[in-house]
Amino acid sequence: MTTLKIPIFIIVHDRVKVLKKTVASFESQIASPIEIIFHDVASTFPGCLKYLQDMKENGYTVYRSEKNHHHTVFQSINKYLVKHPKCQYYVVTDPDIERRRSEFIKLRKAITKELDAKNADVAVIEEELDED
Repeated sequence: MTTLKIPIFIIVHDRVKVLKKTVASFESQIASPIEIIFHDVASTFPGCLKYLQDMKENGYTVYRSEKNHHHTVFQSINKYLVKHPKCQYYVVTDPDIERRRSEFIKLRKAITKELDAKNADVAVIEEELDED
């Protein structure tokens, strides 16, 4: 049995420093199977473009809009869902939304409770998440 990954769509526009922090936090704090997907809305900053290219070369999915139209993110989500019809959940976020660790713990508990109620296979690394 293959465990489905929960896709996390990150909307990107030239914010590479916070983007790297966000990706690192997702990958280090979430033990459930996830797939990080980038949707770039017309970035022009060379550092951001290089980071996204590097991530694509490392197997991440990167969608790109030539114009700064955030509604195109929904087109990317639809493309993903067509390719992954068994996907039941997904997350859409900006890279600069940082949560305090204690807020993340509350959110994690609520999500885990919901997924447990649906008998979903979910796990979160707890030892690294101490309350603030």
